[in-house]
Amino acid sequence: MKKDKIFAILFCISIFALLYAEHLFESIFMLLYIPFSIWITAIICSFPIIKKNNISKVSSFYKIMTFGNTVLFIFLFSSFYFTIGNTYEKDFKILSSSSVASGNGKGQYTEFEPRADIEYIGILKSITFSPEVDIKSKKYVTLILKKNIFGFPIIFKRTSH
Repeated sequence: MKKDKIFAILFCISIFALLYAEHLFESIFMLLYIPFSIWITAIICSFPIIKKNNISKVSSFYKIMTFGNTVLFIFLFSSFYFTIGNTYEKDFKILSSSSVASGNGKGQYTEFEPRADIEYIGILKSITFSPEVDIKSKKYVTLILKKNIFGFPIIFKRTSH
């Protein structure tokens, strides 16, 4: 019983890690199928090992999902924080722009964060800016990029002009 509670807590922690990994993914020019494939592969590889212990289905679910979430978090964390080479600046044409509401957590939306859609190396990406940046009147955004250890560009700084 105690082990099940520990794995439930680890599962919750892995969900929060996965949410943080999603935040990191927003700054990496990477197709979605790459992290998704890593997550699915980790789940499939862990399934026979965890099922071998002959435990309950609920407990198996927690353990399998925790392992998959953890592997995905480690991949995206290392993709974002382990970089090689120098930074470089690149201008991108804004394909479309919109804004996303952000609030105070109490259901009150106080400001809108502008979002610009761009394309780079065949990847469409929505780049979110701080509320004081006016994207609607701009035609280009400038991103300062750096390559990660897997060769994917990472966004370090965002400006518009």
